[in-house]
Amino acid sequence: MQEEVYGAQVDMNLWKPKLADNWQFSLAQLWIVNGNRETRNTIEVGWHVFPFLYINTEPRTLAYWTADGYNNTGCYNLDCVGLVLVHSTNTLIGKPLAPFSQYNGDQHDITIKVQK
Repeated sequence: MQEEVYGAQVDMNLWKPKLADNWQFSLAQLWIVNGNRETRNTIEVGWHVFPFLYINTEPRTLAYWTADGYNNTGCYNLDCVGLVLVHSTNTLIGKPLAPFSQYNGDQHDITIKVQK
């Protein structure tokens, strides 16, 4: 029997990783997955550093989705119709984040929640 999931929440430490070039990216995410390889649908939320998408190396919140195993559907943040924002209070999708955690220093985190 498969259990139904109606949401998830995660606390993530926030960093500003250094990348070797603009084609690399780094992320921390909550990945909610259903289906096999061909029919896989996902909701992915967290933070990433992705210079190819944003033209800079600032850590930003991310939301991503796909409904067909990344074949024809899916995109980041609010750039397509697949992701519907239903509550706008304190929503920072795609926005830069700060402050960052420091090695052997202060630690900072964000809380992200997905709910059906």
